[in-house]
Amino acid sequence: MPWDDPSEERLGDWMDRSLDEFFDVSKVALVPREFCCPGTGESGGLPSRSEYAQLWLEQLLSQLGAVRWTLVICQYAHEHRLGKHRKSSLTGIVHAWREFTPANSPSPHPSSITNRWLAKNPWFTKEVIPYLGIRLKKL
Repeated sequence: MPWDDPSEERLGDWMDRSLDEFFDVSKVALVPREFCCPGTGESGGLPSRSEYAQLWLEQLLSQLGAVRWTLVICQYAHEHRLGKHRKSSLTGIVHAWREFTPANSPSPHPSSITNRWLAKNPWFTKEVIPYLGIRLKKL
């Protein structure tokens, strides 16, 4: 099950949703890019296995129907989903979040590894997190 760790609570908070709402498959699709967790290294998640995304991701996304908004979490998902429009760093991508709305919202990973990033980038908590909850309520 994706997000079966403490980061699920933080992500639920960011989205202003209870865990029941967060895991309600009639409202939210939790789609991992590479369908596996390659593990973590010294500075965060290890590079993803892009061959899995190439095999299955687009096929799965085509089965979802009309997706009205995607919260794109972590630099590897940013690279895949935002393509040439993404910036050169996680901070640059997330700071430019308005450029990707309303279809996509880039975000850092909500794991504890992100705590240092969040402390250095308080604008995320002040600007982006409120937007996430507002966007979901509109949908």
